[in-house]
Amino acid sequence: MLAIRGLSRTVAAKTEQIAALKLCRRLSGFIAGANPGCSRPCDVDKFAVLFQNCADVRSLKKLHAHVLTLGLGREVALGSEILICYAGLGVLPKTRLCFQGFLNDDLAQWNSAMVDIFRAGYPEEAILLYRGLKLCQIGLDEKTVTFGLKSCTELRNLLLGKGMHADSLKLGLSRDKFVGSSLVGLYSKLARIDDSQKAFEEILDKDIVSYTAMITGYSENTDSTSWNAFEIASDMLRSNLEVNRVTLVSLLQVAGNLGAIREGKSVHCYSVRRGIGVSDEVLETSLVHMYTRCGAYQLASAVLKNSMQSVASWNAMLAGLARTGQSENAIHHFSVMLHEHKCSCLPN
Repeated sequence: MLAIRGLSRTVAAKTEQIAALKLCRRLSGFIAGANPGCSRPCDVDKFAVLFQNCADVRSLKKLHAHVLTLGLGREVALGSEILICYAGLGVLPKTRLCFQGFLNDDLAQWNSAMVDIFRAGYPEEAILLYRGLKLCQIGLDEKTVTFGLKSCTELRNLLLGKGMHADSLKLGLSRDKFVGSSLVGLYSKLARIDDSQKAFEEILDKDIVSYTAMITGYSENTDSTSWNAFEIASDMLRSNLEVNRVTLVSLLQVAGNLGAIREGKSVHCYSVRRGIGVSDEVLETSLVHMYTRCGAYQLASAVLKNSMQSVASWNAMLAGLARTGQSENAIHHFSVMLHEHKCSCLPN
């Protein structure tokens, strides 16, 4: 992600580069005491381009100083760009004074910057913003805690995640469905399935995201508690919530992990009845994987025959056969993969 961000800085459009150069000249004139003749909305847009293309800390700090001199330091449109640029160069400020120089006391603006930084691929820097919010005593809301927890999940940092969980309890946010689902995801990723279950049970208004987060958590753990995934799915249906593709894929993974052929078949039948995952590579591959894990190779082969026959689904079939020592059967399927007319994919 850092490489992509760096590349994007170096390949800005020609017109944007020209505009940026003109703005730099006007800025130089302003610093020297000349009248810049700038229009505020235009400056904000052009400064955003400059920050997107800033490639070193020295240039960044100089540009940031220009922004502050022009009185644009608290512009909402620039706040996220400035912070993302600092994050990308690994120098996001850590002091209260520096944070207050970027953004005002509007929590929504801080949240927007935090979300942008997280989605740009900088979870560590998003956590620094979370800490900045606490440092500046601006407060936290469900969005802040949600993306703080998502950042901890990306970094697999249990200690920080527990601290944010404590924050959510103090603020009465732990029962919010977004915060709760993020807690479920955090604890599941770190194999703390008991804590994940507790977080799930506390959610007041569970939705498809909450249920799917818990089921996905079970799919990532292979102990006997994973059987609970099927009960969770039943509760979901009783709540009149429609199961989606992500939920089905996770349930199939649970069935495969447990060798639960009956439950796996039920999930398969549900997907067919609902028309979910038709010509869907991920779901078809999950079905093949589930049936091979359960030892039902004929059913796996039937799914494969009627599927898109992607490389991933063939790999699932071959891996399942190889895992149980069925080398001749695996070679046969590999030959079919290469020569059968319907299969247009090539092995990897």
